[in-house]
Amino acid sequence: MIIGSVLVAGALIGLNDVGDTGRAAAEGAAFYGTWILVTTVGMILVSFTFWVFSLVHLLRNRAIEGTEKIVWLLVTILLNAFGGILYFFIAPDKDSQLIAEFRQRKMKC
Repeated sequence: MIIGSVLVAGALIGLNDVGDTGRAAAEGAAFYGTWILVTTVGMILVSFTFWVFSLVHLLRNRAIEGTEKIVWLLVTILLNAFGGILYFFIAPDKDSQLIAEFRQRKMKC
């Protein structure tokens, strides 16, 4: 019954035999397999680049010193890209400290 359906479907779309149907399915699977592979590799490269960027930013950030820098370094290394996201949202930044100091000076005046 299933083979008959495949033969009828193949005849309707112009395929000669069941082998052509199998070949078309294999080509479709190869296309989607390749697409998934390229997408996965792309996501890995983006997350790795972000992770390296967060490590460089952490090491150059002068607002974080001593033990706090070591803790953030461990968090970023152990949690990879997720650690980098945590670092950028939670860790203090030099610019944010400058803004806080400016607001305090403005309030004193």
